[in-house]
Amino acid sequence: MSQRLIHRFFVALLVSAVSAPGTSAQRIDAQVQFYSDGAMPDCRFRPWGMAWREQHGGVGAGGKCLWFNFDWKARPWAGATFQRIDKTGVKLDRAWIERGFVRFYVNGGPDRYGFLGGGVELQLRPAGPNLRYQHLRSRFVGRGRGFDEDPATWQEVLVPLSFWTDLKEGQVLTGVHIQCRGEPVRAFGLDEVAFVRLAKRPEWLTAKPAQDAAQPWVKWPKYDDLPDTLKADQHPPKVVNGRFVWPDGQRVFILNPYCREDPRIDLWGTTREGECAPNHGLYDPNVHGWIYRDLPTAQSLCRLGFNSYSATMPPVPWWRAVGYKREDRGASAERLPGFYKRVKLPFYVDMVAWPWTLGAPNSPKVTNLSADTFTQGRQHWTPYRIIGKGSETWLALWRLYARRYRDAGVPVLIFELMNEPAYVGLSNDHRAEFVDRLKQRYRSLDRLNRVWRTEFASWGEAANIEDERELKKIPGRFFDYDEYLADRFTELIARGVGAVTEILPNALVGVQTMGGYAMRPREAVWKYRFVKHETVVLTPTGGGRWTSGYSCANPPASLLDGPIAPAPIENDLLLALADTKMIYDNETYLRGQTATEVRNRLWEQVVAGLDGLTVFSWSKRGWAWWGDRAKVQTEADKFPYSNLNPLARRTEALRGIHDFAREVQPLADRILRKPWGPKPAIALLYDWAQARWMSLETNAPDKTRAYYAALKYTHWNFGLVPSDRAMDGALRQYDVLVMGGVAHIEREMLPVLEAFVRAGGVLVVGEEPFNRDLYGRELSTAGFLGVDLGKPRKRKNAFVRIRNPTLDSVLPGAVRITAGLKAARVLPGADVVMTDDAGAPVVTRKRLGKGVVFFQAADVVGYSLAKVLWAILADAASFRGPAMPSQWRLAEVRNAADGQLATNVLLSRRSYPTHHALLLMNRDAYDKRIVIRLAGLSGRWRVTDALDRKPMRGPNGPVWSGREISAGVPLSIKGGHPAVIILELIRPVE
Repeated sequence: MSQRLIHRFFVALLVSAVSAPGTSAQRIDAQVQFYSDGAMPDCRFRPWGMAWREQHGGVGAGGKCLWFNFDWKARPWAGATFQRIDKTGVKLDRAWIERGFVRFYVNGGPDRYGFLGGGVELQLRPAGPNLRYQHLRSRFVGRGRGFDEDPATWQEVLVPLSFWTDLKEGQVLTGVHIQCRGEPVRAFGLDEVAFVRLAKRPEWLTAKPAQDAAQPWVKWPKYDDLPDTLKADQHPPKVVNGRFVWPDGQRVFILNPYCREDPRIDLWGTTREGECAPNHGLYDPNVHGWIYRDLPTAQSLCRLGFNSYSATMPPVPWWRAVGYKREDRGASAERLPGFYKRVKLPFYVDMVAWPWTLGAPNSPKVTNLSADTFTQGRQHWTPYRIIGKGSETWLALWRLYARRYRDAGVPVLIFELMNEPAYVGLSNDHRAEFVDRLKQRYRSLDRLNRVWRTEFASWGEAANIEDERELKKIPGRFFDYDEYLADRFTELIARGVGAVTEILPNALVGVQTMGGYAMRPREAVWKYRFVKHETVVLTPTGGGRWTSGYSCANPPASLLDGPIAPAPIENDLLLALADTKMIYDNETYLRGQTATEVRNRLWEQVVAGLDGLTVFSWSKRGWAWWGDRAKVQTEADKFPYSNLNPLARRTEALRGIHDFAREVQPLADRILRKPWGPKPAIALLYDWAQARWMSLETNAPDKTRAYYAALKYTHWNFGLVPSDRAMDGALRQYDVLVMGGVAHIEREMLPVLEAFVRAGGVLVVGEEPFNRDLYGRELSTAGFLGVDLGKPRKRKNAFVRIRNPTLDSVLPGAVRITAGLKAARVLPGADVVMTDDAGAPVVTRKRLGKGVVFFQAADVVGYSLAKVLWAILADAASFRGPAMPSQWRLAEVRNAADGQLATNVLLSRRSYPTHHALLLMNRDAYDKRIVIRLAGLSGRWRVTDALDRKPMRGPNGPVWSGREISAGVPLSIKGGHPAVIILELIRPVE
């Protein structure tokens, strides 16, 4: 959005009171206000982690409201507290619990680049005893509509107090905490914060969730009518040479539900046979009882589309091993052999997380484990140390359960060693080892003090870390200690993989990290280090982070002002780390309430490079069903991933799993085989020094993501290259290297980059001059880049002047600079390639040896950045020949109507000796008619729309020539839908 549109947004904000709805036309019986035209008397307003101001506007005409993050520099998990100073508030009684609400108004503003959309991700909790934050669900916003993009409206948020199920009569709520989830990327406003008690619950709050919940008309094929590819019990998948295959050796996509090993608790809320909670009218037992009430069988799992079973183990075997005496009221450990005979499918063994599976035998007071077994310091589900007796305990745990599945005769596809670990152990044995590490690395205290910028008098003083807060005060110590822990964690994982593989030689073994940990190594969990020992690469929780971005409901009026969609950066990073290993997501969260939405969601995972997934979570959370229907609704609101709760996920949506499996399995052998081509010609550097620095400076802008999205959605033939691989020689295979917003690099990278350019490489550097190392020490890079940078300049109505006018046919429009431009002083030997409209340098170029270095100084994102990068690469290509090298492009994806770039079309090209597979996703909500062009093909080809199972006719019949394919293959792709196009070589010579 331009500066003009940003101005219009804030003007709309100031006059938006007329558009603010009331409390759903409901009579308010009682209320306690905390903010209304300013903080209420005797109330305290306390923001944290972000800029804020009070300004005119908001809900009441002529009133005031609060505006946050207007400078777009908020720290992750920033928020605000609204609370009574005298600790009075609402004393809960039955009426308040049943008809009370947290109410406020919210207005989602622009991000720093002017884009609207996506809402504000918030979580909140009342200020009261032992209450947890709960994610703000979209159905509580705007009368159930969710966040809109209209700056003229303040949307009412109405969250029932019953959402917090621990509330009891007599408790006092003194205020409310409203917090951002993760790092907020946009400005936003809050107003009219209060507790209200309504005369009755609003109709929209109860009517919409209840509408068509049971859906008895949704049908599945009978088992006998399934295609052979879905009858996995008759030919179960297995692992051969590290690949998921059918018994005949053909590739298979692994698909299973997340369950307990004993699923009675999931379904019934009890282990008493034959007892099933009321269905509350949410499913028809005669039609869908086989899904929601009956225990899984081989036939029911196959009908649903699954070919394996993800099982979390019961805790009793481990409790017995460590002498933990506690009654097990959950899954039975003795049912495993009989249950496997029932489902007949191989297992994914899921360590899930403490305490949900193995309980809490984490103290010498309750077990026979000694005190030096247990972690001292902050940890996330790693209660045992990763060294000494703790590491032996981990190995004993893994061996125990591996033998258990082996002895029960259960085939295991994947064995998960850990789930979401994080570890900052600070025990004496760790600190003693850290001293040895420091001596080996630095050799002398003087050198350590120079790097850390400290004045320690002894090695022991340098390693004397009492708590984590003390650890973080010195960046050098923080980074070195984490690396020491990461090395020890990697050693433990290597031993664990070996121990399990010895017992289960056909199982793949890996670790599931928390979300984002593959991209930002921290807290001992460095995926890029221990991935070398994993035999399967498990994605972080949630399947891998995507870039920030927004889809469009309608074609944008201006291509460059339109948003760019999210892109799967962490998945592509995992592809780079995995090499030929399988990539698996054990927590795929479904989206949508229709079969089509779920089918499209699962295809999204295939396009992102996965070889299998677990649908999370296959549970009714059955204990809630023994109450009333309102409790079932609350469970659905709090845990929307409970896919067997029809209020969280409609029955029709489950049918989408079957539909996806029916499509993907016949294609698996043609689209999943690794490795696939074409070999990337362009590299995007993913630098670990930069990534690690951001674990310390958490609100630093991550521009690598923006450069990734810009390259991804303009379909360059590029791959992510981690910096450790670059320093090992990986850059030799690339023509171009892009560094987007990299401020910190390893010192060892400098000679690698210079050698790459001098040998003929093209280096494109965006915005940051990589002039600091991991420890914040200065690096000299100005002479190499050809520019010396000053502070960013903010200029109103600044445009980028691109000298090559032919680019407007691909990405028309002017690139507007709204967020800043680095002041670049051009050094001798460098040329200016692009300027702003005032003549300030935007892109410079310097020849070095046989290669060239470009520097891009504008803070831009999205398709504006894509256009700048396209122009840079076109300029770089001119040094090599008369045309852009075909190997630099994956494909050209254009609009059929005007020949311009088709925006927000995600493409994964997978090329093999006999065929090419093009996997596409239309990330926008509107249908598109596109043309796909592949250059460099010769011979005769058969082109198939694989999802429609229809051959595509060429200009001269059913067979296409290479020239016809380069001219364009037309395709219609619906909004939000995938497409798979297969080009099969039938005759090598034309």
